[in-house]
Amino acid sequence: MKTPSYLAVIKHRAIKPMSDFNKELSGFSKWVALSNVNKHSIPKGQQVVYVVRAVNEKGVPVSINRARKVDDLGILNIGSGNGPTRLHKLKKSIPINDVKDWKRATHHQLILWWFHFDFESVLGIKKTTESIEVFWQEQTDDKSAREKEKTLLWRYKRHFTDLPIGNLKSW
Repeated sequence: MKTPSYLAVIKHRAIKPMSDFNKELSGFSKWVALSNVNKHSIPKGQQVVYVVRAVNEKGVPVSINRARKVDDLGILNIGSGNGPTRLHKLKKSIPINDVKDWKRATHHQLILWWFHFDFESVLGIKKTTESIEVFWQEQTDDKSAREKEKTLLWRYKRHFTDLPIGNLKSW
């Protein structure tokens, strides 16, 4: 199934782009279903900043109500780190069926929120790697990746007066 591009979704839904946030997203990869992300998608050890979103069965981003506006991009998480490791953790976490199976060292925190807020009924998506899409931008080092992550989060919060659910801390 072909995933619609970021700009196509904005044009299709006739929403005004979040100019500051959108500028920060230039130079990112194309959206990729988590099921299609493999060890070769990002070079081993490469630091990245990444964005995770929820999509419906047709590959269209799920709208999520935020404090101030609706996020029509369906963003669940903005993060940074060793790209292959972080995205592998997320991919590996999807099949978990119970929060008791979650381990901080090996699983992505977003899955805790998936259980807590019952994404399947609230967002109307299935807990599969096809319901999650990611895109990323390679960074020169971990410091620049963290700075880019902070900038994205700040701009997102400035626009929505809220953070993506995966960016809330559970500990």
